Amino acid sequence: MKATSRREEIKKLLTINGSVEVSNLAESLNVSMETIRRDLDILCKEYDIKKIHGGAIKNNTSSTDYFFNKRINQNLIEKKKLAKAASEVIEDGDIIALDTGTTVLQMIDYIYDKNISIVTNSFPIINALSKYDISHLKGKIIFLGGEFNENSLSSYGELSINMINNLNITKSFASCDAFNIESGISYHNIREASLTKEFIKRGKTSFLLVDSDKFVQDSFYKLGDTSIVNTIISSVPCPEEFHSISPKTNWIFTN
Repeated sequence: MKATSRREEIKKLLTINGSVEVSNLAESLNVSMETIRRDLDILCKEYDIKKIHGGAIKNNTSSTDYFFNKRINQNLIEKKKLAKAASEVIEDGDIIALDTGTTVLQMIDYIYDKNISIVTNSFPIINALSKYDISHLKGKIIFLGGEFNENSLSSYGELSINMINNLNITKSFASCDAFNIESGISYHNIREASLTKEFIKRGKTSFLLVDSDKFVQDSFYKLGDTSIVNTIISSVPCPEEFHSISPKTNWIFTN
């Protein structure tokens, strides 16, 4: 395919979908990713689009919406199953910490009317709670302040950590960017991961929600070994070798 025809195809996909990814374009158009990047550079100069990490979006699309919506819609049915299973371990009187994971976000549908208090650094969680009549929620809702992360719509940093360190958390719920039973739990954002680590440390009991896309991967920053959490909730069956690696960590399998 000639360069002009290839760029017309990219423009068409942007019009239809609002975004394109370099890796997918390279595969479908049978060219290298470097060729696609050069195409996008040219298109950005000539048309109403802008490059983002890993692809491009139309100029009337915010990068915040793109990244967050991409994450929230991946494996949505699976994430809801994990969230429901996680909600079933919550008891009256619990003070729970919820991190910024899109799987953890799905828990709100199952816990908004419980006799609990909620601590979070996630704006989407606060927004999800606001859509319900939370007069049934007999505890408090506490939002952790701090620096703003536009990609995850959350707060992080020393201010957030100082706040969480002054609170007693009975149960903490987190997700991750990558999970490997040998190399551990990892994230792509160090500062956001640091706050999640505090969530896990502060919780008397900690739960990690892991959907199938996160397995056998490693991301940039290692949060810790799998043994740092008390329970893993996953739609993937517990690997045979897991209990020899993390003998004190429980595994809840949802299918």
